[in-house]
Amino acid sequence: MKRILLSALILVLVLPVLSQKRLNISKEKANITRTASVQSIPEKEHFITKPINKTVANPSQNKFGYEVGTTVYDLQSIGALSNRVWLFDDGSASAVWTMGFEDDDFPDRGTGYNYFNGFEWGPAPTQRIEDVRTGWPSIAAWGENGEI
Repeated sequence: MKRILLSALILVLVLPVLSQKRLNISKEKANITRTASVQSIPEKEHFITKPINKTVANPSQNKFGYEVGTTVYDLQSIGALSNRVWLFDDGSASAVWTMGFEDDDFPDRGTGYNYFNGFEWGPAPTQRIEDVRTGWPSIAAWGENGEI
């Protein structure tokens, strides 16, 4: 009886692993480029620092952007949460992110913040904006001239 149960258990655990198949993508399909139509916003053109590339290839090769701050606190789930960048009507913008530099449970974890005045970003912050350990920030407009 023990042998039958052991054999059944091994079969139940091994069969799902053996049934998985690696997906092979041909080189032709991996290098497909797509063309998108992009409309520029005339009053906010100064926010974009490089010309728009209408042909997008592999996203990992697209190096468009500007570094507004750094962190070593990098979990996959952190990039999938909340509003991290807010563009205001006057062309200015604010960005927040979970920032931390000390490894081993990140006791310095908090919110990194930077502001774009319409022409350039501020210097990259080196400290969080709070006095206590926090994380997972988001940003939005508050009133006429505020942020929350």
